[in-house]
Amino acid sequence: MGFTPSGAFSPNQFEGNRLGYGFFSDGVFSNATGEVQLTTSWGINAAYDHLWLPNFRTSLYGSYWRIEYGDSANLAICAAQSNTAIGGSPAGLFANAGTGGAITFTPAQIALGQCSNNFNFWTVGSRTQYNFTPWFYVGFDVFYNKLETASNGATVTYAALGGTAKPTNIYSVQNQDTYAFRIRVHRDIVP
Repeated sequence: MGFTPSGAFSPNQFEGNRLGYGFFSDGVFSNATGEVQLTTSWGINAAYDHLWLPNFRTSLYGSYWRIEYGDSANLAICAAQSNTAIGGSPAGLFANAGTGGAITFTPAQIALGQCSNNFNFWTVGSRTQYNFTPWFYVGFDVFYNKLETASNGATVTYAALGGTAKPTNIYSVQNQDTYAFRIRVHRDIVP
């Protein structure tokens, strides 16, 4: 997870020569319309906890989150992501990588509709916990996250942030998957 230079929340994930991204804000000012275009965001969470025994339980949980920009807002964001907006040549493919952390499109990609900033993020998981005593328990968590990225299928230039391992390069924007397993050992020291 990261933050864009504007301060908006941005889940970024990298896998090999692929990346996935999405960011959101309350609204986007469009120079074309002179108005603030509001962002549509909605989500849902659900969980179920089953007690097998008084000291042994399993839970299932999931969530879904959707961010949508209107056509004017998306066009304004894409124009800001264009290499001509940050000093690149419209004719040169990825002539200037721009600001650190930026994802850059060519004007041709924007004209062809390859820049879309709508994205989804969802997760499913399960946790099993055993309470040895009321003050000491061990839990096992297994979960899966999916970022259905903005601009899926596009090829972009990513400009590396200073001090990060991912270099400035041309990347394929693709959906990203994360699998995780966590063990938690918890002991209360004050009953």
